[in-house]
Amino acid sequence: LAAGSTTATYVETQWLASWGAPMCGCFFRGQVILGGKYLTTQEAFPSDSRIIRWSEIGAFRFLGATANAKKNEAGFTYTSEYVDECVMSILPLKNGVVVYSTMSIFIMKPASSPAPTYGIDEFKSGIGILHPLAVAGHKSQHVLVTKEGYLCKIYIDQYGQTIFKNMGYQHIFAPMQDTFSITSGTGIVAIVYNPDDDEYYISDGITSYLFYNDMLFEIGATITSYINTNPSIMSDELFQHCGNKKL
Repeated sequence: LAAGSTTATYVETQWLASWGAPMCGCFFRGQVILGGKYLTTQEAFPSDSRIIRWSEIGAFRFLGATANAKKNEAGFTYTSEYVDECVMSILPLKNGVVVYSTMSIFIMKPASSPAPTYGIDEFKSGIGILHPLAVAGHKSQHVLVTKEGYLCKIYIDQYGQTIFKNMGYQHIFAPMQDTFSITSGTGIVAIVYNPDDDEYYISDGITSYLFYNDMLFEIGATITSYINTNPSIMSDELFQHCGNKKL
């Protein structure tokens, strides 16, 4: 065998392999915020299932990897002291970010001093969600199904206060979650938000509901995702055009 040669390009690691795959994330004011960790085995304390990381402003660089320590913008924190807690979803809400875990709901708000960072406060203790699809919404309101089966919403009122409201309906959604299993995919009640009509579709793949203006209706269609093609450019082999059709 003849000796050979090869070339390679080396780049800085943006995400450490030891961190694993995050469970959820969102984009907020120029920063990427990621939470939790997809776990296949039990980990020792402190488990990264509770961690929340935020990047530098304007860059996908995190503290402990390639973040610039002098800029002091990237960071991380843990939600609580419970090792078996897991961050399931992170969504922006007005001037902050709401973190939904299996045990609690937290609100993270940016702070400029003494350094650019986030402060995290427990908003609702003992109220959690079972999986990442159990909450959806926009910057002024989130709708969620708790692990106990209650339909709830978190919204910003006219005075700028963050309000939590339990809508009830446990008799509907709790039985739908009785067979909950991530591995088999059963008992997963998912929420899809329709921004055009400001309504929510809630379904376990068998039974479906429409939540609109604080009212709940059973519907025949099972809607698992929603894409608005209005701002998109549709194309085919012959021509391109601006689409105005909902998909």
